[in-house]
This record gives sequence, C-alpha cells and structure tokens, in this order.
Amino acid sequence: MIPGQESADHGEVRVMLLPTQGRDLLVPASAVAEIVSADAVQPLPDTPEWLLGELQWRGRRVPAVAFASPPEGQGRGRAHARVVVCFMPAGSPALPFVALYSRGMPRLERAAPDNLSTEQDPHPFALSALALGERHAWLPDFTALERALLAAQTSG
Repeated sequence: MIPGQESADHGEVRVMLLPTQGRDLLVPASAVAEIVSADAVQPLPDTPEWLLGELQWRGRRVPAVAFASPPEGQGRGRAHARVVVCFMPAGSPALPFVALYSRGMPRLERAAPDNLSTEQDPHPFALSALALGERHAWLPDFTALERALLAAQTSG
C-alpha cells in the first residue's frame, strides 16, 4: 500500500477520493493541505493541456493539474469543481505543493489492502490504477508529476 500511512485499524489508510472524469484520484489524506474552489486557478499561456494554470495559495504559486480533461470555462465548468492542494512527497524547495483538479468535493475514505484491487489503465502520472469497491481510481505518481511540472516550467 502507501508506505508509512498504515493505521492501527487492520492496515487501513485514510485517503481522499477526488472525482475526475472517468476515473477518480486516490490521494493519502495526510498529503492534503487544503481544498479550494477551482475558480481560484489562473490559466497560463502555452502550457500542456494537463497543466490548468496556477493557484495563488498562502503566498505561493502552486501549479494546478488535471488527470482527466476538465470542462472549459469559469470554475472549470462546474459549481462544485475544486482543486486539492497536496504536499509533494519529495519536499523539493522548487515545488513543495501541487493542486489536483477535482470535479466535485473530495470524499474521505478508508482503504485497506483487502478492498483495493489493481487494474490495468495506464496514466503517465499514476503509479497504478486501483478499484476501491465500485470506484475506479488512479494512485498519483508524485515523482513523475514533479518531473513533468519542472520540465514545463523550464520550457515555458
């Protein structure tokens, strides 16, 4: 599972399930710093489609990323769209946070190894695809995401 995140409850891990189009994101709850409206994201010119823009958050510029294409328009097309600001595990001074797009309000869940199953559905920023009960989700690969964001910053 996710190293260092097991609880005393039979290996359960507290996770946030972020709804996206088609497949959700499964993020350790301990990685979440704050959830804010997607309206706060300011688009950037000449960036990859997955890089929605930047969020001004607590005096920092935080890149906002979508794992699936969000709708166009204000608030990315939905009144309930959010971005979830997450700590980057590597703790890089250049990129300490990332904001992940969510089509609605994320939900706190408990995941245990016996209720997760691995699936085949590759994504360039996912460690793996999982099923949590009836929900299908990607487990983000924060290292790959960090590399892509740093490359986009240097090319932009």
